[in-house]
Amino acid sequence: MTVASKEHQGEAELVVPERQPATSTHQSRKKSGVAADASFLETLDQTSSVLDLHRSNLLRLQTQELVEECALVGSSKRLPSWTALVGPFVDQLTLLLGQVQLHKVNKETLETCPFDIPSLHVQADKQQKLLESFHNLKKKNQPLQVDSFQPPTTAQATQALQLIESCDALTKASGNANVLPTFSLTVKMPTTLWDQKDFRNEKYFSKRNVLVWHVAQSLAHNKKHRNKVGTVYWKYERNDKRKACLVIIPPVTATNNNNNSKQKNKNKKKQKVEPSMMKTPKFRIQIRFEMESIDWIPPIRLIPNRNNIPNNNHKDDNNAVTTLGSPLYNQALLEDAYHAFLPHQHQQQRANDSGDGDSDSDDDEEEEHYPHWAQAVVLLKIWCLQRGLLRAHDGLETDQLALLILYLYRTKQANARMAPLQVMAVVFKCLAQTQWMDDTMHTFNNNNTLQDEQDNLRRHSPGEALSAYGMDTNPNKRTTKRAVLVMPAHGKNEAQTIAMAKLAKLYAQQTKENANKGEPSTLLEVYRRHAPSPVFLDSTMRYNYFGRLSPSFMQQAQLEAARSLQYLHSPSMISSNSNNPSSSSMIVEDPFGCLFMTPARFWDRFDLYFQIPLKALRRPSAGNTKMMKSVWSPGQQVDLGGPFEAAARAIRIVLQRALGDRVRSMRILSTGNGTSQQSHDDSDQLPLHEVSGGKSAKSTTTTNNASPIGDDNLVFGISLNVDTCARIVDRGPPPEQTEAVQAFVDLWGDKAELRRFKDGAIVKAVVWNTTDKELSSSTTVRYQNEDTIHGGIVERIVHYMLQRHFLSSLSAGKKQKTQSQELVKRSALRDMTSFISGVVPDEAAKQANDPAASPWFTNPAHAHRCVMKAFEALASFLKEHSLPTVPVPGSLEEKTSRLCIPLAIDAVEPLSPCLRYSELFPPIPHPFLGSADVKGIKKASSVIGFEPVCIQIRFGASSKWPTDLKAIGAAKTAMLIQLANGIEDMISAGSRDGFEGPIVVTPSYLELGFRGYAFRLKVRADPEIRLLRGLFEPSTEATALLKALTREHIVSAMHHSMIHAVHTKHPSAGGVVRLAMRWCAGHLFSGHIPQEAVELLVAKVYTDQSSPLGAPGSVAAGFLRFLQLLESHDWVRQPLIVDPHSLIDDGDRAAIHSRFDQVRGPNHERGPPLYIISPCDRQGIDDAPTLADVNIATKPTTNNSNRLNKEGAIWNPSFTTNAPERVILARAIALARKSREFLVSKLTRFDTVGWHTAFQESEASFKNYDALLRVDADLVVDAGSSSKSIETEDFAAVSGTEIPETVFTKSIQERFSGPKRLRVKLYRNMRNEESDQVLYSFMPVDALVESLRKNFGSLALFFYNSLCPEVIGIAWRRPQAFESRPFSAMNSEYAQPCVAVGWKQDTMMILNASDVLREMRQYFEGLVTTVKVFRAPVVQQPPKHQTQAIHEKKRKVEQSDDDDESSDSDSDSDSD
Repeated sequence: MTVASKEHQGEAELVVPERQPATSTHQSRKKSGVAADASFLETLDQTSSVLDLHRSNLLRLQTQELVEECALVGSSKRLPSWTALVGPFVDQLTLLLGQVQLHKVNKETLETCPFDIPSLHVQADKQQKLLESFHNLKKKNQPLQVDSFQPPTTAQATQALQLIESCDALTKASGNANVLPTFSLTVKMPTTLWDQKDFRNEKYFSKRNVLVWHVAQSLAHNKKHRNKVGTVYWKYERNDKRKACLVIIPPVTATNNNNNSKQKNKNKKKQKVEPSMMKTPKFRIQIRFEMESIDWIPPIRLIPNRNNIPNNNHKDDNNAVTTLGSPLYNQALLEDAYHAFLPHQHQQQRANDSGDGDSDSDDDEEEEHYPHWAQAVVLLKIWCLQRGLLRAHDGLETDQLALLILYLYRTKQANARMAPLQVMAVVFKCLAQTQWMDDTMHTFNNNNTLQDEQDNLRRHSPGEALSAYGMDTNPNKRTTKRAVLVMPAHGKNEAQTIAMAKLAKLYAQQTKENANKGEPSTLLEVYRRHAPSPVFLDSTMRYNYFGRLSPSFMQQAQLEAARSLQYLHSPSMISSNSNNPSSSSMIVEDPFGCLFMTPARFWDRFDLYFQIPLKALRRPSAGNTKMMKSVWSPGQQVDLGGPFEAAARAIRIVLQRALGDRVRSMRILSTGNGTSQQSHDDSDQLPLHEVSGGKSAKSTTTTNNASPIGDDNLVFGISLNVDTCARIVDRGPPPEQTEAVQAFVDLWGDKAELRRFKDGAIVKAVVWNTTDKELSSSTTVRYQNEDTIHGGIVERIVHYMLQRHFLSSLSAGKKQKTQSQELVKRSALRDMTSFISGVVPDEAAKQANDPAASPWFTNPAHAHRCVMKAFEALASFLKEHSLPTVPVPGSLEEKTSRLCIPLAIDAVEPLSPCLRYSELFPPIPHPFLGSADVKGIKKASSVIGFEPVCIQIRFGASSKWPTDLKAIGAAKTAMLIQLANGIEDMISAGSRDGFEGPIVVTPSYLELGFRGYAFRLKVRADPEIRLLRGLFEPSTEATALLKALTREHIVSAMHHSMIHAVHTKHPSAGGVVRLAMRWCAGHLFSGHIPQEAVELLVAKVYTDQSSPLGAPGSVAAGFLRFLQLLESHDWVRQPLIVDPHSLIDDGDRAAIHSRFDQVRGPNHERGPPLYIISPCDRQGIDDAPTLADVNIATKPTTNNSNRLNKEGAIWNPSFTTNAPERVILARAIALARKSREFLVSKLTRFDTVGWHTAFQESEASFKNYDALLRVDADLVVDAGSSSKSIETEDFAAVSGTEIPETVFTKSIQERFSGPKRLRVKLYRNMRNEESDQVLYSFMPVDALVESLRKNFGSLALFFYNSLCPEVIGIAWRRPQAFESRPFSAMNSEYAQPCVAVGWKQDTMMILNASDVLREMRQYFEGLVTTVKVFRAPVVQQPPKHQTQAIHEKKRKVEQSDDDDESSDSDSDSDSD
């Protein structure tokens, strides 16, 4: 979605109006100038007030520029030229509308009308009566009336009338989600058309729709004025099938492709161009049809508890019939008199003429004037558009935003002196903290949490069912009345307006006279009890401005408003609230981007998506329970305006009761959330239907029962609560609460079973464990760990609820039941889990000891946990047996350790990705390394195809360390040798303790086998690091060594702790890292993008509290967000700061940005391309802290924060300093953009086929490389991870004893088995010490690529897939490899002459690709079978004229040389 160009990025937050900086500080800053701003701030204590002032000013400037760029009204810029065409076009349209003859409505109009005409469905003789109503208009001579239209003619629009009536066109298309600015034109239908009781039983809407269709045909079929009108479309207002409106796209000039300019001018003279014609559409007109007056309907008949539709009754247990109200039907009637309820000055004259006391203005009061009103509306409009909150069928419109701001102005919550951002903050506070609905999950406090959530934190608490089914178990709970907002009349306050309202007085009088039991005593109570939507009334208390907003929309809007309110407030204000520690430390790095530039629409927001065909839904009340009849009945379907809205609201109510706190939010897909471009660049997916010139009957009637976006499906999204979504048990209410128990059983049906719990309670409960029966009856594959990484239990609850309460009942057999289950489509990308997880096997498969059913090959979480247990056991062994507990022979006091090492091991720290849930294929215990856990294996490999589990050991403080760097290095190697000898001695003594396999010692590390795993041990010597830091003038080698040791030992350990904490809190984060590594390998980025960089990107996605999207709850959602972050972040001008635990404060962020600007340079061309900073990257401080020094689960204390902010600290990326290169990052960004677009298209279309192509390279992409090296097939073990083709399985047909295998299961089995030639048979109870020897880290292709990059990296880039290294792609570095260079004997290696083509002086050599490849062959001999060269470095052929000039210059040079030689020879002869 295009809103505006993002030209300003940075830290910005709104300062509270009461806060003011010191006068002296302000004056000194003003005198210093912008250039001295940074140096001035360094002289001060950077307190929160100074930084808040900087953020406030920056945010104010950014928003001002946004308004200037996007606004039509309220901007200081000159209005676009096309705005001058609006007035003439509207005048022409008004004239044509006034000429429409309503009495000519005939039977053909009824037959061709595509709209629903409910009152004509029963009896055909009613058609004649309806036609007579139109024919009578001829006698009464009542044409259509068109309201006067005032297009924007000034740069300011601050008055109520001028702003509210034109607010739909406040912004250009760039600030309107690429939707053309829309001007509303109101057509008033004559009152004489309506009979006295037409407002009942949809008679009014039947006549209205016929009138709309007649007007549409009159405009579209008017041949005389067709070129003036343009194209006529019709659509439903807010997806209400009772109400249609028209949209007019103005005509455009025909394009002329004649290239002859004279002919063009001649044609222009002949062609008559209308003044309102444009080359492309710049605006559109929406024609709304309203009543001339609503006085013909009794006002009391349109309040929410009055019924005006048939068969809207409800029976209780005693068969007593109660008539329900029709609030939304009444709201639809009131909407057709919208102009009568606007708070503008025209109401004053009407009130004075009629003597009405409900006037909105008085003669003595001057006109309202708010200078920043229009700007605030523009900003709120863009804010809503980015979040999909605008133009939804049950959402906000721009005029409602303007009215809400006017309400805040009139109630003194905002004033005319407030800036637009301050007005926005007041609006956010009003939206977030107002109790709009009676639902408990609706009101948000300052911490962005539910205020009533604490009463029901755990759904399985004893009172869980009571609170879920409307019975409060807490007698001391403070209840808050539902809010009812009333627009104050001009010059009056809200209480005075309510007291003056005639409708309120009339209702109170009638209620007192009738003395109806159970009826509310006041009109306010009527709205509180019976309004199904938020209540925001006009000054007459007849019209609800928020009458169309649904509860689910309001809940989403409140969540967004609460989050956005934090973006505008300073961090000091947020940290002052200690109720929510996680949000108290939130630092909003870029409030402007979060508020206005980051899209957070439907397809970006949720974790799970479901699609239900509307035709699959049963009819309301068809076999429904008592609970369902109260939320889904035929009367409600009529009241809500169609089957879609009735089903959507009923599904939302039922699912909210069933899911409870398992989900954070839930929303139905509506307009205003589109991602694909529709006709006329309409990204809001508003379905427009053209009124064609033909007369085909009912050509567009298929849309009458469609969803708001025009299809026949109901789509909704769910955002998971990762803390509770995997809960297995939902407990019901206590047995003594019979009403609540019955509601619980009505909801869950047979799923609710009587169970006994450990606390002694015997209650109804629902258990969501996986059984063989469920596996056999499920139509979708059940993945391992899907309950935690993909919301599997939530998926099953949704499927069960839909099948029980909404889907058509099919009981004729299992086949039909299966077809019913398949009607509900789940997220199209859920099968991406097959790349990182296996399938849950049934009990029969487990007992068969089939490796495909083993948790080692199907459950990556199990594999990760087992290797972690092995690490903990090894760490305990090393620390325990390194203590001096064995007496030394011949000494009474001296003791040594069992490992015979001189120093005790103080700590064993993990470094490997498999110890933080990040390894794509976690290691499997090998039988040759002391494991017998993997059953059913007949063969094993004699090499280990998994990366060794890397750990490091730290020795206790000691003065025995040498003071020479080389001596320390030798001491480290000696420690490893002694450790290996000690372990071997213990094994020889019979104390094996899980050790098996060879022990290999190198100068850098030690490798050994322990409990089936290959471990790699490194020594961290802190004295070595301190010695390097203490050098006064370190050499280049010492500096490089210090950086390498710091990164390898300190930064890596801190990084591991930080990422492990993130993956523990967010279970799906580890799955996203593994899937992202699979994507990187599939696109041949292995070795170019470090895994630590991927982990930091994913950590940013999950812990970025300033993001409007929140943390994802599923792997698919997290992976899409990873791609979005990679392709959308401005890597050239902004560093990416990853701070999961709020260890980086404001001062640190300022230092990071300063260091980034210094490294990047003025042209933004230097430094690491992928500039990622985390708390681990702090450098320049002695004794750099680890995460063990601070509590990573909470905000650091003041002492820790001060200690971490020592002077001299600098920030540099640790893992992305050298990789990826700029060209690699550019390619990764382009592929991320394409991959995300492709996957989102699959997601929006619920297309489950072909998504895997986003993880592989196309055939054409391989030809883009300059050369390809094909690796020997015997070295390619895992064919399932290929970059060329990926085989995916269809698991829907799997049944019986078949064991489905995912791509992950196949790949990890192949990697465990190893190369075919190196596989060894296993025999039970037999061991051969010689044949059981294994080779660690057998990865020859990885070693080959590393050697090629080391020796030829300056000439070419090498691409390969480390998971499946079938080919190695070579791309020559440009322009170095393609540029000719001067001849030099020292630099003549791999060179060839280039004098034939493109020669110029002193450039005689070019790279010889054949020599380079011939030299490479020395490295890949025996590993590569085929070399295919597509392009060799050659000098580009210059243009023809340049070639001729070169040859001419060469000829002259040669001729000059010949002349010189001849002259020399002549001189020689003369001398002779």
